[in-house]
Amino acid sequence: MVEMGLYMERIADSYPPYNVDIRNVEKVVEYIDNILDQVKITTNKALEYIVQYQEYSMVWLTNQNDALSSFLLYGRDLSLEELEIQYDVDEDGNPLVIHSAPKLIDFQNKINSFDNIYQKVDKIDEIVTFDFWLTLDIKPFKRDLLKLITSWSDLFKTYLVNKVVNSLRSLRDFTIETDIGLLKPLEEGDYEGLVKIMGHLFNVRERQEEYDSMFEPIGEILHLLKVYDVEMPEDVYILKQELPEKWSITKKNALNVKSQVIPLIQIEGSVIIGRIILLNVRETFFKMNFIKQAQFK
Repeated sequence: MVEMGLYMERIADSYPPYNVDIRNVEKVVEYIDNILDQVKITTNKALEYIVQYQEYSMVWLTNQNDALSSFLLYGRDLSLEELEIQYDVDEDGNPLVIHSAPKLIDFQNKINSFDNIYQKVDKIDEIVTFDFWLTLDIKPFKRDLLKLITSWSDLFKTYLVNKVVNSLRSLRDFTIETDIGLLKPLEEGDYEGLVKIMGHLFNVRERQEEYDSMFEPIGEILHLLKVYDVEMPEDVYILKQELPEKWSITKKNALNVKSQVIPLIQIEGSVIIGRIILLNVRETFFKMNFIKQAQFK
C-alpha cells in the first residue's frame, strides 16, 4: 500500500515520489513494524507446528533395504550406540552386537508400529490456519507420507509372503525331482545311476529336519498375513494342504529305495575293493621291474 505512492505523479518534479514521504510518516512506520512483528510471530507458530513431523523423519531418511537387512540380522532396531559398533568384534572375533534372527512376533510388532504411525498421520488436519491469515496446506505432504509409511509396512509383509511362497515351492520342486530320481529303474552295474540315487537319499536326509518343521511356522505366518488382509498367490493354500502328504511319500520312497540299493552298494563296494587290490598288485610288479633296470644295478 505504501508503495502505491510511487505511481501518483507529483506536481513539482523536484520532490521525491509520494511513497518516500509516506514511509517517513511516524504512524505508517509504526504500522509497518507491527505488521512485520505479527508476520514473524505467525511464521514462528507455523515453524513450531511443522516440527512435530520430525517424529516421522526416519520414514523418509532410512533406506528400506538396509533396515530390513539389519532387522533380519539382529531381530530388532539398533540403538545409536549399537549402530556405531555393529561391525566391531571382540578379541575372540565375536560381534559386539549379538546376531539374533527375528521371530514372527517381531515381524508383527514391526508391522503394527507402522500401522500405528499411519493412523496417527491420517488424523492430522490437512489445512491449518494461523492467526486467521496464514494457511498451511499439507495435503501433498500427508499423501506422500502415508504412501511411504504403507511401503514400510508392506516391506515386512512382502518378506513374509516371499518366505512362505519360496519355502512351499522349493519343497514342491524338491519332492518332484527326488521322486523322479528315486523311482528310476536301477540295474546291477549301473554305477552312475547308483551314485545319483545315493545323492537323492543324501538330500532327503539333509533336508528332513528343515522340511519336517516347516509347516507349523508357515501356518502361523499365513494366519498373521490373513489378519492384515494380505493376498497370497493362488497355489499357496493348495500347496500348504497337499505338501505334507507328498513330503511323507517322498520320505517313504527314500526308505524303500535305500533298502533296495544296499545290496547294490555292497556289490559296488566289492568291485571297488577288487580294483584297489588289483591296483596294489600292479603297483608292486611295476616297482619290482623298475628297480631291476640296469641303472639300478
